[in-house]
Amino acid sequence: MADPTLPRPLEPATLLAEFRRLRMRSRAIFACIHEDAFLDRPIPLRHPFLFYEGHLDAFNWNACFRQVLGQASFHPAFDDLFARGIDPATVQGTPEREAWPSRAEVQAYSRQVEERLSDLLAGATTMQDLPGPLQDGHVLHILLEHEAMHHETLMYLVQQLPPDRKTPLAGVLESELSEAPPPHVVEIPAGTARLGAWPGEVPFSWDNET
Repeated sequence: MADPTLPRPLEPATLLAEFRRLRMRSRAIFACIHEDAFLDRPIPLRHPFLFYEGHLDAFNWNACFRQVLGQASFHPAFDDLFARGIDPATVQGTPEREAWPSRAEVQAYSRQVEERLSDLLAGATTMQDLPGPLQDGHVLHILLEHEAMHHETLMYLVQQLPPDRKTPLAGVLESELSEAPPPHVVEIPAGTARLGAWPGEVPFSWDNET
């Protein structure tokens, strides 16, 4: 049984604020990519950038609205096209360049999913105002963690793009970027380390952490 004194799931307003913060970061990363580079695959065994722009919201739709809430799909083809977030099995395991939809189509799909998720959270004052399967916050935390993880994926892909295929982040001056701290040794005293958490002990953990 979970300790009732431990943190409970976040409130909808806090989850919405975190979703918006993550989405602003996603947009900033995509803004680093030239418009004509969204079908580039700087790492051959990763999908093109356009896939990830659609995948963030396809995951949200499939995991929350389609599978958990049972809502009818408004774009089944995109739900399936952008569902598979792991690497393709082979270099040829992703559609050819001409088979991808336009970026405008992908963005329109993503906006609709984003609006539905925002409206869902904005319309709830407490977690109990959400549909039953979402009230414990687990599914919503998965959506947030998933987007944050893909920021790392996107950044190492952007890093591999040739300079003429990307642009610096708007509003960030080189003089404002701090240097990495010098490497140093950190002493960790001997002792017992606990890994993972009991179900319900923390607001969210992946299934391999409990």
